Amino acid sequence: MKKIILLLSLKSFMFYSQVGIGTTNPDPSSVLDIQASSKGLLIPRINLSTNPVANPQKSLLVWNTDTSVYSEGFYYFNGSIWKRLESNTVWNTTGNTGTSEANDFLGNIDNKSLAIRTNNITRMRIGSEVAGNSFTNVSISLNPSTSYTGSIVSANNTLDVQSGTSAANVFGIENLLYLRNGSTVSSTFRALRNRLWNVQTANYPNVVGTLNEYRGEVTAISSFKGFTNTYDFRAGSNTTEMMGFSNEFTGQINGTITNYYGFYSGIHSSLSGYTNYYGFYQPNIGTASNRYAFFYDGDDTNTKDVVVTGTGRIGVGTNAPHSNIQAEGSLSMKYDATGTATGVYNITDNNYTVRIFNQVSSINLPNPNTCKGRIYILIGSNGIAAKTITVSGGAVIYDDVSNVTINTISSGQRYQIQSDGKDWIVIGN
Repeated sequence: MKKIILLLSLKSFMFYSQVGIGTTNPDPSSVLDIQASSKGLLIPRINLSTNPVANPQKSLLVWNTDTSVYSEGFYYFNGSIWKRLESNTVWNTTGNTGTSEANDFLGNIDNKSLAIRTNNITRMRIGSEVAGNSFTNVSISLNPSTSYTGSIVSANNTLDVQSGTSAANVFGIENLLYLRNGSTVSSTFRALRNRLWNVQTANYPNVVGTLNEYRGEVTAISSFKGFTNTYDFRAGSNTTEMMGFSNEFTGQINGTITNYYGFYSGIHSSLSGYTNYYGFYQPNIGTASNRYAFFYDGDDTNTKDVVVTGTGRIGVGTNAPHSNIQAEGSLSMKYDATGTATGVYNITDNNYTVRIFNQVSSINLPNPNTCKGRIYILIGSNGIAAKTITVSGGAVIYDDVSNVTINTISSGQRYQIQSDGKDWIVIGN
């Protein structure tokens, strides 16, 4: 009799293919229907790292107890890897609430880089650390697969500080690198690196390595700097070469270049309301013999050294001038002739040597108290009549040798005069 009952039970299971636990009426849509009021289903608990499941089948469900590689929780096998079931620890694409700055984060807990994609193309990669080899913090890449008529931007940083905002400091980009005691860099240490490579033959109307632009209206700025570079080297620093600004052009130039600038500085002449206006400004660098406000290193054959030392001396053909101006080679001073000019010929700061012809009626010199130290050479051309010489401001030309005041210049006369800040003094004739 028992055998008959068992046979009938098995036959009923084969007909309906349903199992009910805690119920005699399992849901028709289920294979297994478990019902309980105070108990649950206990899924197998497995350490997937130390005791992996052999030949797991797709959709196999386990509770992982490992925390070294995986995080603890429910995992299912998708046919190739174990995938964690979503829970409230997953970030919501529409925003999250109740987060903790100390515990919640985007990323992973293993030493793998994190990729951010659009159109299934990696746009940003937050790097990983390879101990003893390399370390990459953030890498941004752009590899367009088609042509574009708009803008192509690798990284765009926009900061909109609204009206009424009070801030101690505002930084568009702030980059800080620390090298601690014992750290060594065998090649190059860069706080910021910007590279632009053009390997195409296409024409580009403008190519800019770095663009720094400021626009302001009705602003009160105590100090404004387009670019500032500060070095603060402390005791014990060993530096072979230090450059506040380095700009190098290397490689081969093909085609035609209209203008080629190693350094270019332009300030709009429409500026107004300024106290001082500098195209280039070099603060005091001291008087040591090896300090230069400017140094052009010539090859000493076709080009000459041109220097401005810390003491203000200018050297041409020498990098150690012993005088305020020292030129190793020829000098050229401006030469002018009155030519066909008529009436009063006014000598200005644009003249040096002036040859006087008969067509002019007189010569007028600038006020000596406006140009102390300036030198002129006046030459009376052969055959001219005596020409009157006047001096602005009521000063005179005085010759110490003959103890006379010079009022005219005639044919065959020559005067070299210099301003003493009060009068013009004859220093040669």
